[in-house]
Amino acid sequence: MILIPKRSDKAVEETILEVEERKAGLKKGILTPYPKFNKATGGFQPGWAYMIAAGSGVGKTTFLNIIENFLFDVNKENILLLSWNLEVNSTMTIMKKVSAELGVELDKLMSFNEPLSDDMLAKVKKATAKYKSQPILYFENSSTVKDIEETILHYHEECKKKLVEKGEKWKILVMLDHTLLVEKEKFQDNNGLVADIGKMSIRVKKLTGCTFIFLGQLNGNQEKQDRLQNPMFHAPMKDDLYGGKEIWHALDWVGMGVRPDLLGLETYTNAGLACGNRMYLHYIKARYGDLWYSTFDTSKIGINKLIEL
Repeated sequence: MILIPKRSDKAVEETILEVEERKAGLKKGILTPYPKFNKATGGFQPGWAYMIAAGSGVGKTTFLNIIENFLFDVNKENILLLSWNLEVNSTMTIMKKVSAELGVELDKLMSFNEPLSDDMLAKVKKATAKYKSQPILYFENSSTVKDIEETILHYHEECKKKLVEKGEKWKILVMLDHTLLVEKEKFQDNNGLVADIGKMSIRVKKLTGCTFIFLGQLNGNQEKQDRLQNPMFHAPMKDDLYGGKEIWHALDWVGMGVRPDLLGLETYTNAGLACGNRMYLHYIKARYGDLWYSTFDTSKIGINKLIEL
């Protein structure tokens, strides 16, 4: 098969259009409720793939839930969210949103120890009313990489129809929590799975311009005693990403979260950063922009809140 190239004049025209659209504010990143994070990253850019990785209990899923919860408050464009939350179902995802909004722990909402009061139930119903009309599609069934790719391409075509028929321009945001829970092909190991997810994201973001946010795991290297005893090596690095070699080149931005208190540290890194009630989201890879970190207060993580400091 002879490949069909893109001529240089066409590439230049597309480049000028990209610059003009960004200058006019017509093409910009998807914002979060965190101003400092937005300023440092420009938001989640169209056509980019992001990875947020951390150990269990650090707060990466909470961070993703907060982005989803405020998605339609801080962004005025049409955004279709395709959410593969393979770890918990949509009921729990929405329950966490309500927990954060009402400031009530999940165990109380779920009547673990005593029945929820009628007054609180009424507040829950009121809080969830706005979610009914939000353009979020939750995919809870076991999915292969091929399933995910075909689903995204299907909804991309649906968005193209809306542009033609109604003049509505839509962005697609894909959230996947988390990569290792995607269904493997026969005889495939975790590294092969992660590699396939990376290759899929490259294909799909080029075809559709959609934004991917993946949640991933760390491989445990950061928890080794030689790392913990040397402040120079407290912060995560590229080799700490599970399956990092297989997916690294497919990602445009990688952030790794750390809660030093969960590692038993009293001070964090050579800078002597605070440990109690802190999550540090380190920017390990940024295709454009600086490598830095964001700091969050985790004191209210029990009600699904992370407060940017």
